[in-house]
Amino acid sequence: MNDFKLNKNKVKTGFTTPENYFDDFSAKVMQQLPKDNPKVISLVNKRKTWMYAAAAIIVLAFSIPAMNFFNTNTAEIEIKAENNYITYNTRISQDDLIEHMTLDELKNITINTNVDNEAVNDELYDADLENYLINQTL
Repeated sequence: MNDFKLNKNKVKTGFTTPENYFDDFSAKVMQQLPKDNPKVISLVNKRKTWMYAAAAIIVLAFSIPAMNFFNTNTAEIEIKAENNYITYNTRISQDDLIEHMTLDELKNITINTNVDNEAVNDELYDADLENYLINQTL
């Protein structure tokens, strides 16, 4: 096997540069550059875009709850509040119920006066009659 020495066996690459090429290189490049000033991109415009985006998010954040507030029907809320009050308040008298009812609802009330005497007797017999009478008088 032959020894290869780098200094003795130089291989030519095939690429050559003309003489004094790099001496005039910077002048040639400067001639090829455009004469007009380059376009300047301001950072302020980018900041404005972010400010517009933040303003849009803030407007949406405040407008959605406002739309929900104004679109709710207050009559429905009042009816639900009254129903909840009547349902969960245990000390409601007949007068309180009548105050919350409309005239149409009062006209549509039917009272069933047909009381089964056997059912009344069974209730009175099953309950302690003395305690029932004492509690009713208080």
